[in-house]
Amino acid sequence: MATEPYIGSLNTFNLWLDNTIFDTYRVTKMTINMSVGKKAHPDLVLEYTLEDIDQYALEIINRLPSRGEVYVEGEMGAGKTTLIKVILQILGVKDVISSPTYSLVNTYELPNHTPVYHADLYRVENEVELYDIGFDEYLDSNSLIFIEWSERMSSLFNPKAITVSIEITAENRRKLSIYRS
Repeated sequence: MATEPYIGSLNTFNLWLDNTIFDTYRVTKMTINMSVGKKAHPDLVLEYTLEDIDQYALEIINRLPSRGEVYVEGEMGAGKTTLIKVILQILGVKDVISSPTYSLVNTYELPNHTPVYHADLYRVENEVELYDIGFDEYLDSNSLIFIEWSERMSSLFNPKAITVSIEITAENRRKLSIYRS
């Protein structure tokens, strides 16, 4: 049922699924892997250099929900905050975008005055801390929220969240996979 991954460079192509055109993509050094009904396989895989992150962030934005949780996973230094910063800039956030490592959650405003949140749970030692700061209210806010280190909030985990996983493949290269429930 799923197609084979396509690796292209500066090509436009149609992704076919069961003899039906699914979508058209313009790619530059991008791997697309669409799987239907298989949670274990990513919906999209991108490989990029840090210098090209802006152009790939747009591809990610096209797959984001307008509200809900987006878990951004990756080891320390993988570029989670950098990716979120670029996405927020493209979405039109005018504020200075910084890491919420010490504040835990930063709030930004989109051009339509909708709030968007960026949480970094690296410093959270237990989930009681999350309840103490009212983190569950951010999750229930009906807004878009990017969450780094989401594994530290296991009881608040949303199985419907989108997961963006970043893997360091070389000093300046990353592999990004998007998983939808």
